[in-house]
Amino acid sequence: MSSDEIIKEIENKGKARLAELQKQCESQLNDINATKEGKIKELQAEWEKKTSEDLKNLEKRGEDESLLEYRSIIMDRKSSLIREFMENIQSMGEKIRKLPEYESFIEKSVETCLKELGAKCTVRVCSKDKKIITKIDGDFKTEETKDEQIGIIATSKDGKRTLDLTLNSVLNEKKEDLEEKLVSLMGAD
Repeated sequence: MSSDEIIKEIENKGKARLAELQKQCESQLNDINATKEGKIKELQAEWEKKTSEDLKNLEKRGEDESLLEYRSIIMDRKSSLIREFMENIQSMGEKIRKLPEYESFIEKSVETCLKELGAKCTVRVCSKDKKIITKIDGDFKTEETKDEQIGIIATSKDGKRTLDLTLNSVLNEKKEDLEEKLVSLMGAD
């Protein structure tokens, strides 16, 4: 074998080896590209799923916050209406005093005082209600007050117990019950 032939054989072996290495590299590059494309698609699908879930959660949170704000506004308005109602009732003293049922209310209040506090209790009323009290039979003493309260305040003979049956006192005592009834009438959630 001549040196030209040896060189040619080495060149042919080199070319063959180079071609073989080139095929291996192309195959590995194709595998890498296929893996890369699969991973990209997988990550993209995962990202879309996560983004979709996050968006749904944000929408749900926004809806919940809006609903809470709506309910808060409604409850604030109902509370405001109840407060106005209670203030209006308390400021309607003269109108209440002129109702036909008012005299009966005073009579029943005195009866309650006599039952709870006993005979010889002291019933305090404003001057405007003095006429009603003088018509009531019973073993009690009457005192006139300068207050223009609606209703009466009574004290036991020994002065240890007091019963406040004024409109303000009754309303304050029954305020929660009245508020609950008003809220239910307004259609509370």
